[in-house]
Amino acid sequence: MYLAYLVKDGKITNTYRDLLLFGNVLAVLGAIDTIGNDLEMLPLQCSKAGQIIPVCAGSPSLRTHGIKVGR
Repeated sequence: MYLAYLVKDGKITNTYRDLLLFGNVLAVLGAIDTIGNDLEMLPLQCSKAGQIIPVCAGSPSLRTHGIKVGR
């Protein structure tokens, strides 16, 4: 399960899951100020026109500031 945490004054105040990051890709990437060393990849499948290929997706923990998030 992937979680997001709201941190205020250095303390976790809320926990969220399944969040979306909104905005221009370059702005969101520019808002990342820390990247963790805990990369996890999930095996997935991509299908189109009856064809299925294995793919994967994942990310390490990221800390951001000043971006819009939603569910």
